[in-house]
Amino acid sequence: MIDCHGTGTASAAAYRAAGRPMGSEPYLRFVTASLHVDFDKPTPMGVPLELRGRIQEIKDRKVVVNITVAAGGKSRRARRGGGGSDSR
Repeated sequence: MIDCHGTGTASAAAYRAAGRPMGSEPYLRFVTASLHVDFDKPTPMGVPLELRGRIQEIKDRKVVVNITVAAGGKSRRARRGGGGSDSR
């Protein structure tokens, strides 16, 4: 879930940075180049999760996204310094 949200957020950020409509061709697709997850607290099962992605850096073909996961309104884990590279 964290990985998929990160690559989707990277793609959306790249479209925005290029001033292009979302989903316009050629498609901007990203793959995970690095993934670091800190487990702050156990994540309970059976509750809705909320993921929030923040762009840390956009440079050339690389977008770095920080993602937090919350369960019950409390942060559970964070992806810090993970980056995605476009799939060209």
